[in-house]
Amino acid sequence: MRDLESGNSFELTVIGVLDTLASAGPVPVGFYVSPDTIGRDVDATQFFFNVGDGADGAAAAIEAAFFENGVETLGLKESIAETQAAQKARFNLLIGFMSLGLLVGIVALGVITARAVVEGRHGIGVLRAIGFSPAMVQLSFLVEASFLAKLGISLGLGLGLITSVGVIDEMRVDEPEVEFVLPWPKVILISLGAYIFSLLTTILPARHAALIAPAEALRYK
Repeated sequence: MRDLESGNSFELTVIGVLDTLASAGPVPVGFYVSPDTIGRDVDATQFFFNVGDGADGAAAAIEAAFFENGVETLGLKESIAETQAAQKARFNLLIGFMSLGLLVGIVALGVITARAVVEGRHGIGVLRAIGFSPAMVQLSFLVEASFLAKLGISLGLGLGLITSVGVIDEMRVDEPEVEFVLPWPKVILISLGAYIFSLLTTILPARHAALIAPAEALRYK
């Protein structure tokens, strides 16, 4: 290594590498060496204090003690906790938006089924007239809703998986050790819940279609 200011060259032994993710945020990043290694006096700009457990308000106390020197303190533990809390809040907000979208999709499926029942009363009457029982009519609407629900869930999972893999690949450029881990229990639980609720929203319209009398339904064209 060569110090650009003094021009001195010296050899260094690397004993560790700071992780870019772990050192992001309030933790200072940079190259840490002693003034003796550089070969010249360097004015200290940062000081690290190690306080004991239970020392609440240590950062404020240190800042008050060195107030005349213009010292500004930063509690790393508290700052890291605040950074993590902010990140969790953003993730929770994103999860909330996705949950809202999932809820809207489930409700939309029920609305589509109800509209299909209203607009297809004549077709329902024809089915009843040729021998379809009320249970068969109800089952036909449930099968259609089930197909749409499975198709939507499959497309959502596929696109989400592709997006997640792309994000992890981008992170691996700087962090090769980052692994992609898919939480299968949560994925299965969310998919199963979305499928069940999708069927629940279509049961009432399908039941209404099954109760339509053939003579009444054939009046609609």
